[in-house]
Amino acid sequence: MTRPLVDLDIAAAHLYLSVVELGSISKAAARHGVSQPSASQRLRKLERQVGIRLLGRSATGSVPTPEGEEFAERCRHILNSTDDLITEARQRGGRMQQTVSVAATAGAARHLLPAICAGAADSDHPLSISIDTARTLLVCDAVRQGRVDLGFVDGPLPPLSLSSQQVTVMPMEVVVSPRHRFARRRKPVSGAELAAARLVLREQGSGSRDVIEETLASVAGQPRWGPMVEATSVGAALATVALSDDLVAVLAAVDVAPEIRAGRLQTVACQIDFQQPVRMVWTGTEPRSAGARRLKAVATALAD
Repeated sequence: MTRPLVDLDIAAAHLYLSVVELGSISKAAARHGVSQPSASQRLRKLERQVGIRLLGRSATGSVPTPEGEEFAERCRHILNSTDDLITEARQRGGRMQQTVSVAATAGAARHLLPAICAGAADSDHPLSISIDTARTLLVCDAVRQGRVDLGFVDGPLPPLSLSSQQVTVMPMEVVVSPRHRFARRRKPVSGAELAAARLVLREQGSGSRDVIEETLASVAGQPRWGPMVEATSVGAALATVALSDDLVAVLAAVDVAPEIRAGRLQTVACQIDFQQPVRMVWTGTEPRSAGARRLKAVATALAD
């Protein structure tokens, strides 16, 4: 008798399906917020567990073997059934399910969630909302893996394999210290000039960084990038630019406003209009829990 796969690694199964979808282990690893070596190790362990070779190599990346194709289809069925089981269990809980778990980027948490949480509290059955912050890539990963009910992310495009709805757009400003050469410019800075400047950007996986790179590429083709400095937070980016004579940053207008009023930073006219869309993301057609659906309705009403 075949031993049932009661210990099937669900996270590895999700990772494998991402490789099948994207055709690349490195792209799947980036989606799930893990390193490529770690992803490869998980996939090899999954192959040993199921006893078949799942992936082969091609000129364009990784492709499933014939057995891997069949396994992928069965994986989708298993994971969908698991989602249905969780949904049914939560629905049976009915009104007992009052806590909604949310993951959000720092910008969305600061400038969007306070109004949404206030709207959710203004009802006969207020929700208990737990919020974690992370960069866009990790927020999407938490939603895909079911660790949170809803996510709020920023970025130029809707995330793959998640339902999404745009709830707002945050204008972005190009800023420098008053000592920077751009501060004395009379005409707007071009996209090519901005790309060639020494930019302060958030780390890889940040939605705001994706917005900047995507926008510059769309107006300047493949721009010639100048040296980059990575900042782990908006506060770090603001402080770094304010203390430098040659750094440039593109940040949400609401974040730079206090620094501009204090005279520590100066806006620079630019030929490019940077806009940072903020989206609500979830799995399935609708969020699973009644509380998450209520929170989504509040966010939708505020967006309107």
